[in-house]
Amino acid sequence: MSKAKRNIIQFTYDVEEFIEYIQEEMTNKSFNDFALDKKSIGYIERQLEKIGEAITQIQKLDKDILTKIYDNKSYWEGIKGVRNRLIHEYWGTSIQMIYEISVDEMDELLDYIKKIRELEKN
Repeated sequence: MSKAKRNIIQFTYDVEEFIEYIQEEMTNKSFNDFALDKKSIGYIERQLEKIGEAITQIQKLDKDILTKIYDNKSYWEGIKGVRNRLIHEYWGTSIQMIYEISVDEMDELLDYIKKIRELEKN
């Protein structure tokens, strides 16, 4: 069975969806509530993994598109790094870091993702 080819626009919609899942899950959730909820931690980790993978795939399709939108390579490498850390070094991942990313960084990423989509559409 072969995989269907996906394009950058499709990946941007995926990332937007994963961000919405995170924001919905984290609405009004304190760090203490989050830290005690193993299911929520696992759910958020999985969404962050999928975001990191989608960003990787976007970059594979166009190596320059991410920095056209936001010219900070370390920002994009950080997103992919979170994915890699969650998958390969899960024992070293801080719950505090996952919480902060989920609460503080999703709006900014969503703005960039929408700009990537618009760039691709034009």
